[in-house]
Amino acid sequence: MLGMPKNLSFKNLNLRKKLMFSLMLTSIITLIIVCSSFVIYELITFRGSIVRELTALSNIIGSNSTASIVFNDPESANETLSALKIEQDIEFVFIYDINGDIFAQYIRKELNKPDNIQKPNDNATLFKDGNLILVQPILLNSEKIETIYLKSDLGRFYDRLKLYSVIVAFIIIASLIITYPVSSKLQATISSPILHLADTADRVSKENDYKIRAIKTSEDETGFLIDRFNEMYIKFRKEIRLCMTFKKTLRTEY
Repeated sequence: MLGMPKNLSFKNLNLRKKLMFSLMLTSIITLIIVCSSFVIYELITFRGSIVRELTALSNIIGSNSTASIVFNDPESANETLSALKIEQDIEFVFIYDINGDIFAQYIRKELNKPDNIQKPNDNATLFKDGNLILVQPILLNSEKIETIYLKSDLGRFYDRLKLYSVIVAFIIIASLIITYPVSSKLQATISSPILHLADTADRVSKENDYKIRAIKTSEDETGFLIDRFNEMYIKFRKEIRLCMTFKKTLRTEY
């Protein structure tokens, strides 16, 4: 099984890269969660607004078609529906009579009449195949006289989804550009004392010079670690001196 080489795994990265990666990853994840929450809220709200708009439009169609229905004048009803050509999202609208037959209809110019249109229920709001289907009764004196069947595409919804996707991608890229130098400076405040301590230990090991001391630059945990490190080398140096003195004593006596 292929995997990441050991020398390239996260645990083997140097401290600076680990801190940089952690800071940037945390920022990006937080940003994605916030942006996603905002986008989801906006899309749900926008979808609800589309339903409300089409419901209001359906009510207007019903009100304007009531006289045509009462006087059994489908030609007048068709003329009323023809005004929907300014609504680019509307694919078609059918007005059904009490018997379930089509009384009047509007079909967007570039579309063909849909096949197998079933008699609609009295009330329905359905999102299906990228479209919104709205079924609503036309009432006269609280009695149902006809039913409106309206189908609209969700082009505006998907256009907004694409726009939000581009905006989120732009925000993430911009945040990466801004976060990188900020993370670089922030990680230096954490990594520099530790790297200095590691470098001091390496120098002592290579040069066998126990006079070398790490320099404390802060009063946090790294400062505490440096103090303990220096104390350890002071004790170690004293023990070496005692050992050397003991060896000289042994040589003198024997």
